[in-house]
Amino acid sequence: MERPFLMDEIKFAIFSLGGNKAPGPDGFPLYFFKLFWDTVKNDIFKLCEDFYFGRANLERINWANLALIPKVESPELLGDYRPISLINSTLKIISKLLAIRLSKGRCILDNVVVVEELIFSMQKRRLPGFVLKVDFAKAFDLVDWDFLLNLLRAKGFGDRWVNLIEKILVSSKANVLINGSPNGYIRYHRGLRQGDPLSPLLFVLVSDVLSEMFNHALVSKIFIGVPLGPLKSRCNLQYVDDLLILITGGLEDLRIVKLILFLFEGMSGLHANFAKTCLYSSNSRVLPDAAAAATLNCTSWRLPVTYLGIPISGGKPRKQDWEGIITKIRRRLSSWKVKQLSIGGRLMLVNSVLFALPTTYWMSIFRLPSWGEGVFLLEGSIDGLPALRCCFKREIYSSAETLFWKDRWLNGRAPMFVWQDIFNSCTQQNASFNELESLLDEQPFCEDVDVADIQEQRRTRRHDENNKKRWSLNGNGQFTVKSFYNFLNDGGLRCNVAKIMWKSNCPKKINIFNWLVWKNKVLSLENLELRRCNNLPTATCVMCHTNMESVDHLFLHCSLANEVWVFFCRLLSVPEPPDSMHLIWSSWRNSVRPEARLSVDFPVKALTWNIWLARNDRIFNAKILPTHCIIININRMLLSWFDALANSAKEKLEDSMSKVKRSLEFLGSRSQLVGEGYTCRGGTRSCHGLVRPVAYVLRGNCVSSGGLLFCVALVHLLWCEGFCYSFVSV
Repeated sequence: MERPFLMDEIKFAIFSLGGNKAPGPDGFPLYFFKLFWDTVKNDIFKLCEDFYFGRANLERINWANLALIPKVESPELLGDYRPISLINSTLKIISKLLAIRLSKGRCILDNVVVVEELIFSMQKRRLPGFVLKVDFAKAFDLVDWDFLLNLLRAKGFGDRWVNLIEKILVSSKANVLINGSPNGYIRYHRGLRQGDPLSPLLFVLVSDVLSEMFNHALVSKIFIGVPLGPLKSRCNLQYVDDLLILITGGLEDLRIVKLILFLFEGMSGLHANFAKTCLYSSNSRVLPDAAAAATLNCTSWRLPVTYLGIPISGGKPRKQDWEGIITKIRRRLSSWKVKQLSIGGRLMLVNSVLFALPTTYWMSIFRLPSWGEGVFLLEGSIDGLPALRCCFKREIYSSAETLFWKDRWLNGRAPMFVWQDIFNSCTQQNASFNELESLLDEQPFCEDVDVADIQEQRRTRRHDENNKKRWSLNGNGQFTVKSFYNFLNDGGLRCNVAKIMWKSNCPKKINIFNWLVWKNKVLSLENLELRRCNNLPTATCVMCHTNMESVDHLFLHCSLANEVWVFFCRLLSVPEPPDSMHLIWSSWRNSVRPEARLSVDFPVKALTWNIWLARNDRIFNAKILPTHCIIININRMLLSWFDALANSAKEKLEDSMSKVKRSLEFLGSRSQLVGEGYTCRGGTRSCHGLVRPVAYVLRGNCVSSGGLLFCVALVHLLWCEGFCYSFVSV
């Protein structure tokens, strides 16, 4: 906690912060520090080091622009705005460093699941009680600093850590933005700033005092919570400033809860706003008594209670519970349909707007209804049990617990597969090892297996230790969700296609297009015919006029595409492409040398995109683009992407891009390209064929018709039609 900051730790903190957040008064977004990390890393390290040793003057950097964000449609009062602190990026980096050391993170879904279970338990046991959703007035803004610092010391934080927190608090000041213009500084004397990475964690520490007060009341049996077992009970759950209290009692218990909240307010400064606090009955069919609501001076409602954005009633989500989200999505989509947006713009709206709605958040907790049937949160399913079983391996130690026929105790094999005939005729197919061990001395068991192996297995299986099951997808034998997720996704093989597609430095439209190609969703003539587009004159490929234009044919098997693939495969020294575009990003990419895999991602994406553009030019503009022009366009596109990369990313692609650059210089040299191409003439001076312009000719030797004419530097082999006696170059 109190060790000096390391360079790797600082880099991790910066790169874990959102780079596109609004900047503070310094005007530098965090993306600036990520992009120019190699340039500014020493200065940032010096700042963090000075802060740790108390040499930094935080007064110069610990200030923020205070932006007022409306909370309602037409704000009129000051309380209708939410203050957000736009902190200087350098101070945000320091706060993030402390926040990472303070906590590794929490899962918001845990609280929702626990609340659902507690309410369900109250209803199942028919326990009378209340659910109280407490609203704290300006929660972050009212935290008392003295209380917070004393709390840190009481929890065992060292003096250096407490001093670092205190320096950040006491040196903070803000500049309120009114209509976008600053209007003088305000120095803070209490509260935590929203927008500071450290603030939520410090608020959790303050809130933990309230939880301890409730736990003490439960242990002292001052009031009763929700039973979790014979000896334990629980009455409150809190995630940052969202507090839910569950009580199995009457009015006297509500008065005790109110008293505890008042005591906590006197210590920490956090004030419960009873005007916005809601009281619910544990019975979802009835409202709480008017006397109960009057005890707390709060409003009363019927379940479900909305906690952390999820309506919770203790039962299966009803149809009307989903109606709000569906309405929000429909409203968004209806407004977008009238806009002329590119597919990249639509993707941006989906990621930034639709995902901001609680849709995916709900799906993380509740399974969406399928075919008109819903599955409740804790309702299990055994459909995937066979897939789960094959991921376990059993380490056998005890002969008493080992099944003789079915367990793999014989050098990793089960005897039922080694001695199949005997197993089929055996009446004790589920017998233990001890029950049938004597059979191993008989002759039929010694014919197919080495006797020494049997004796070794018999000797090692007499240990008193119990058999163990271990997770086979991890080397340490421990189960992880990630390993099982990868197993289910790709048959046990990890698939990085999504990462390759979406996290590259190509333009967004290129990434989207290649994703569609990989999914066979591009509107090729074959796919259009499958969609019953009756206006197509023909589904034949417009590039070669030989086969139906499928995705695989257009981008792989077409003569034009094949020439381009051969060029780049030989240029980059990689294997020839597979027969299917679906295999490009999986098995074919994995067959490339590990050090060359990054160098093929850019060319493949540029290749498919430029072939698609050339195909569209032929269909819609009647413009035929020669192969060498497509290759030139691909090379230029690759170099433009390469120039836009950061220096750290360029190092891995330097070798391959230098080859691309040299090939572009050859192809673009007008002295090498005359007219439409090189002319091949026979002994009678008549033209026998026209060869398209190429990069560089090493030598030309005429051969018979259809034979190899000459070899082109870098990649190409050209063929000549017709009988030739000499090659005349221009």
